[in-house]
Amino acid sequence: MSDKPSSTLNDPVDDAWMSESKQFRLLLNSVTDYAIYMLDPAGHIQTWNHGGERVKGYTRDEVVGTPFSRFYEPADIEAGLPQRELDAAKEQGRYASEGWRVRKDRSLFFASVAIDPIRSDGKLVGFAKVTRDITDKQDAQRQLEEAQASLLQAQKLEAVGKLTLGLAHDFNNLLAVVINALGLIAIRVNDDPRVTRNVEAALRAAVGNRDYNDVIKNVYVIQSTSFRQQSFIWNITLH
Repeated sequence: MSDKPSSTLNDPVDDAWMSESKQFRLLLNSVTDYAIYMLDPAGHIQTWNHGGERVKGYTRDEVVGTPFSRFYEPADIEAGLPQRELDAAKEQGRYASEGWRVRKDRSLFFASVAIDPIRSDGKLVGFAKVTRDITDKQDAQRQLEEAQASLLQAQKLEAVGKLTLGLAHDFNNLLAVVINALGLIAIRVNDDPRVTRNVEAALRAAVGNRDYNDVIKNVYVIQSTSFRQQSFIWNITLH
């Protein structure tokens, strides 16, 4: 039997194997939903994790030593956005935002980004950058906004429809009054051909596409010798 004691958590060999730096590397590489990496003060990538490869599509050898601006759209690079983000993190102690980023295959994804400055003895030595792909969340938010906009539009159309229906009802009531008045004129003044023609023309315009003869039957009345005995029959339906 070996005289070597069993390994414990306090064993120097174990302590060396589970050094802080190695634990940290293991932690970073176990995270696959987030790209977590370090930048130097100028914005060049110094470290890379499996999450960065999954989210952005680059291997460690492809990105280490290159500027992190490669993940931005050309218009954002031209506008100086990457450097502005580093400056904001340095001045404010932290920077966070959401925006479109570029994968290796040039496809776009919507990212949640956080940048924290790293200092040693008060001197800036780099930045810690965390990026998460939230494209699904963005798509869900967009679909929700589109659904809300569609609902609002439908409510507007419904309100307009109700208003139009009300206006049509009011207009038909007014039109009925006009036709009744024309019918009364036809009763009171039926011995003047010119007036009769004008009344008929007005009635034809008022009744529109409906059968004029049917309307006329309801407009003209049976008259007796006395005005008190005149019976005015008007039962036109305006629908």
